[in-house]
Amino acid sequence: MLIVAAFAALLFPLSDAAAQTGNPQKPSVKTGTDAVDPALRRRAASSLYRLKRAMKQDRYPSALAALNMWRSDALEAREFDEARYRDYKRGILEKSVANIVKWFDVCLKEKWIREAGYCRKVYRLHARAIDAFDPARYEEMGERIEKRKKEIEAEKQRHQTASSNPKRDSG
Repeated sequence: MLIVAAFAALLFPLSDAAAQTGNPQKPSVKTGTDAVDPALRRRAASSLYRLKRAMKQDRYPSALAALNMWRSDALEAREFDEARYRDYKRGILEKSVANIVKWFDVCLKEKWIREAGYCRKVYRLHARAIDAFDPARYEEMGERIEKRKKEIEAEKQRHQTASSNPKRDSG
């Protein structure tokens, strides 16, 4: 019994001993801005840096992942600003729309019809998200895809007829 009492005395009066030595324990619950751990604030700042870097250097998927990481870290650090989030997301989507229009042209040039159709769909999705969708451009993209399909098909037909009718040497 004496051993149990000595063990309990060692465990429970730690807060009293800390108060007597001048090292008070931190309260477990804080209020206000002091409640945020400085490590969480540093992580949120680091995430914001990575987000800005990704917006400049990376493509849509990476930038969106960085945006989501910043949002999560900023929420934990109680530093999240919805207006900044919308601005960053809009910037990412604007860059995506510009890139996808460029890739659409490359796909048509390289005869990648399926990929051009994908670019067209991504354009619609991302442009609608930022209220920049142009139905005329979307239809024009569809017409360009159909025109390119016909050109490719005509080219295949020319190659097939040229290879099936070899010219005879006269001589």
